[in-house]
Amino acid sequence: EDRVALAIGRPVETVVATAGVPAAGEAYVPVDPDYPPQRVALMLEDSDAALVVCAAGTELPRTSAPRLEVDGPDGIAAFGARPGDDGTEPLTDEDRRAPLRPDNAAYVIYTSGSTGRPKGTVVSHAALRNHLHWAGRDFPGLDGHTLMHSSTSFDFSITPLLGTLVHGGVLELCEDTLDALAGASGAATFLKITPSHAPLLSSVRFAADAPSTLLVAGEALRGEALAGFAARRPERLRVVNEYGPTEVCVGALCHHLPPGTAVPDGAVPIGTPVANTAALVLDARLNPVPPGVAGELYLAGVQ
Repeated sequence: EDRVALAIGRPVETVVATAGVPAAGEAYVPVDPDYPPQRVALMLEDSDAALVVCAAGTELPRTSAPRLEVDGPDGIAAFGARPGDDGTEPLTDEDRRAPLRPDNAAYVIYTSGSTGRPKGTVVSHAALRNHLHWAGRDFPGLDGHTLMHSSTSFDFSITPLLGTLVHGGVLELCEDTLDALAGASGAATFLKITPSHAPLLSSVRFAADAPSTLLVAGEALRGEALAGFAARRPERLRVVNEYGPTEVCVGALCHHLPPGTAVPDGAVPIGTPVANTAALVLDARLNPVPPGVAGELYLAGVQ
């Protein structure tokens, strides 16, 4: 459960490290090197990072943690296969310094800090495993061709990145621009966006003949945001509105609009709880409110 800060940016080494650090028994801490220096310094200090993985020449605040440059001699050696191993065998507890258990931390992701000091949210392997399991079941196309345009520094990226790899799909990293998405090498079967990203959909080429998913999350979704996309929506594309704070591992509730179902105007529901999750609407005394009465949303379950 040592924390390993990943300040690599978005090349392929980030994908390798994001998958490899939890497998080794450590928790990864994604740190965008383009963040303001004060925020980067807070994340490195608050997480008590035991190691900072970055690219050569990356400017980072001074920290007591050792630095491993993935494109330097030490990094190239560290990222190589273990002696006598061709890289295809999974790590086991014999390879780790201590046994890896479901309650151990898989990652620490920092909140935006919009309501105060950013907080590091610790998420367990059990929570992550549950999320990836139901995502593969509920999001058709995650085993196909995923376009990922988001930074790994917030949990928006976990489903396209780890979900695609776990379920055997192809992960293509794109910049967050119209031209980059339009120039993708393959037709997308899975794409995750925020409602604010909806204008980018005009440049995305979705698979025409394969089950696909457009996952919308991160902000409240109104049907009008997808109005321009509706006319071009592929016949086998499912639209899913996902809700969930960082503390419950990416997503806790989903509302599915199956292929052929129109996206309604106005606020789109956030749906029903995902697998092994409960959603409760309670009053100030923690009693369930009657249907139609406003209350606070409480989430429970393995995530």
